[in-house]
Amino acid sequence: MKNTLILDGQQRSALAATRSLGKRGVSVYVAEAKRPCLAGRSRFCRESIQLPSAEHAPEVFIEALREVIAHHHIKVLLPMTDITTATVLRFRQQLGDVALPCPTFDHYDAVTNKNTLFKTAQAMGIPMPRTLFIEQREQLAPLLAQLTYPIVIKPAYSRIFANNQWLNTAVSFADSEQALLGRIENTAWLREHPFMLQAYIEGEGQGLFALFDNGKPLVYFSHRRLREKPPSGGVSVLCESTAVNEQMRSIAAKILADAQWHGVAMVEFKVSPEGTPYLMEVNGRFWGSL
Repeated sequence: MKNTLILDGQQRSALAATRSLGKRGVSVYVAEAKRPCLAGRSRFCRESIQLPSAEHAPEVFIEALREVIAHHHIKVLLPMTDITTATVLRFRQQLGDVALPCPTFDHYDAVTNKNTLFKTAQAMGIPMPRTLFIEQREQLAPLLAQLTYPIVIKPAYSRIFANNQWLNTAVSFADSEQALLGRIENTAWLREHPFMLQAYIEGEGQGLFALFDNGKPLVYFSHRRLREKPPSGGVSVLCESTAVNEQMRSIAAKILADAQWHGVAMVEFKVSPEGTPYLMEVNGRFWGSL
């Protein structure tokens, strides 16, 4: 079986992938910036490898990754987080002929850049929260009178690559104009990078998961969130599988086919009490609840 290298070995998704592939006879190697790591402890991991941090030294990470791929005759590479996925796609040409079941960087960016994603969704008529796109914070002042609260402050990217390093961002909430302006003033990435202001949607979090082959869907799966951290909206900590909602499937198919998607993706929704699925975001990687 082909030697496979799974990155981000501390992630739960990396452990799930290691177990699944290992049970099928695949030789699985696991890499992480720190050791020991979660997936590296699995009995299905052939070897746990320490790599430099893609977050703090992306070019050093790529050079070390090249050496690992060559030394261990790696044929398939599976990144598990936003940072490693974006990094290996950005430097794809330096990694030789290793198979990477992901889209091109441009196609990846088309759905993981939330500003671009929601503008595309808006043009397609896809249900989404009322959204104001803020490219520079100076645009905000004349828009303040339009806002209602609570409001969601959403970055264009979950992780921002700037000055050859990664910046962490987070979705936040404001319940007043004063809170909104204070949040922007005290948050560097809000002052310096594009973001969105979105209406808060009451409802249940649901996820539609997909595997695509160069723009064509192969399989779908879905779950609903029973518990989130934090409860106002965040990562799922307890879920249950559900029948695939046809409206959600149709929305995911439109977005991913338009981006010529290749590989896995998670499309997140908030389903209102009336049953309307509102698009929240797309994760272009394996998900934490895998």
